[in-house]
This record gives sequence, C-alpha cells and structure tokens, in this order.
Amino acid sequence: MPFHYDLSPTSLPLCQGEIIFNLLEIVPVISNKEDIDNLPDERKPVSVVKRTHPIVLVVTQDCDIEWDWKVREAHSGIKKDDKDECKILEHIQLCDIFEYKDIRFSRGFNSKLWERVKSNQDERYHRFKEAAVEGSGDEALPELFADFKRVFTIPTEYLCTLVSSGFVIRKAKIAEPYLRDLIQRLFSYLSRVAIPEEEDVL
Repeated sequence: MPFHYDLSPTSLPLCQGEIIFNLLEIVPVISNKEDIDNLPDERKPVSVVKRTHPIVLVVTQDCDIEWDWKVREAHSGIKKDDKDECKILEHIQLCDIFEYKDIRFSRGFNSKLWERVKSNQDERYHRFKEAAVEGSGDEALPELFADFKRVFTIPTEYLCTLVSSGFVIRKAKIAEPYLRDLIQRLFSYLSRVAIPEEEDVL
C-alpha cells in the first residue's frame, strides 16, 4: 500500500504519529539574571515568550497517553490516589515538522546533503511524501520533513485544553507500517552516540 495518512480521531486522547497544526508554546524566561540566586522563588523575575509551532508530530506512545487520559477523565475534580497518580503523564513529547519551503533553503543544505535528506538517508531528518488523508474526502498533506533534533515537550493538560478548544487543529495520523519506521528512526537518532561533524547543519 502506498504511503498515506489516516484521518485523526475526533475525540481525545491524542495518539502517537498524529500530526497537529497551530501549536502555541509558552516558554518561561528569566528576564533579569542579576542577583537571581539571592531572590526567593516568588520574587524571581520570570516572564514568558510565545513560540508558535505550525506543524508538529506526536511522539509519545499511545499506551502512556491513554492511561493518562483515563485517569484524568475518571478523576475530573476528584483527588487521585497514589496508584493513579503514577499513571499521569505530565508532558507529551512532540517533534517539529516542516514544509519543503521552510527547510530546503534555510538550513544551508548543499545538493549532496539534500539528496540524502530527500531519500531518508540522513539520520536527523525524515521525509514524508505528499499524500492523501484517507477518510477526509479530497484532503492531502504536502511534502513534509521531520527534524529529529527539534523534539520538545508540552504539558499534557495544556495541550489537551488547546485541542479541546479547537485552537490546535488535528489533521492526520501516519498510517502503519510507516509509523513504525518513523518511530524507530527517531529513537535511534535520539539514542545515538554523537560524534562532532566537520560541517554541522543548523
């Protein structure tokens, strides 16, 4: 079967391999570092910066997300016991994805390296061909590239709130067996023993 996407579920929880759009990350920043160590926590000068992620991939495993969701649903407004507390997932792991126009010429790729990226021969990147979203009618996603160095986490409750409110858009889910290949490549990259390269691509 050729590469394609499945339609995202219509209800929470999210799932591994799901592609979502328009994620707003809130990043705390220490605005004044002078004498910061001498101040009590409640007086430390912390501000926030908003960072937009146009397209991201959910990386966290389905089982962890599902356990978390079941506990949150069962204990909505009710104190959780110790057994259920250990099933709570504080953060969901995500990976930035880029369209061709946002990655091809901004990273300093030479022709040789770009050929490696396009053919999934470079361990840092994973290319998704332009493909249809099955079950969505005529919708399709353009050629996309995951950057395994751009993995980050978002608080689970915050992300679920953005999804429930419709601010974050659930677009599609990578179909099997392509998801297994992607996840294997991603965690192989994250677990590597890195050796400095002569030319590092940012």
